[in-house]
Amino acid sequence: MSRWFSRPNSVLAACTIGNAVGVTPMVYTVFGLFLIPISTEFGWPRSAVSLVLLVLAIAGAISYPIVSRIIDRHGARRVMLGGNLLFAAAVALVAVTSANPILFYLTYALLGITAAIPSTVMIPK
Repeated sequence: MSRWFSRPNSVLAACTIGNAVGVTPMVYTVFGLFLIPISTEFGWPRSAVSLVLLVLAIAGAISYPIVSRIIDRHGARRVMLGGNLLFAAAVALVAVTSANPILFYLTYALLGITAAIPSTVMIPK
């Protein structure tokens, strides 16, 4: 077996991929690109659109302790693999969100909850 497929390199590759598809690169980093188009499309002020970042952070902060208990009970691998699927579905749901502000904020709250499951905080030692 090649040295590139050794256990440390495999773990490094898995962690890199996991970090690349997490909430920070998928939502927080690119949010600024979509701020003006979303506010223009929905006719909302930018502050109303930016509020979803607070909703996302609060939902994630509330979810972390709950998710960590679930991981302690059922194991990290199973929970985090399922969490990646849920997070991907929540990201896709953002694309079809309507101009209703309540639904918009609820969608981002769901995104924050599902983003807590496969987050780097939950990766075991």
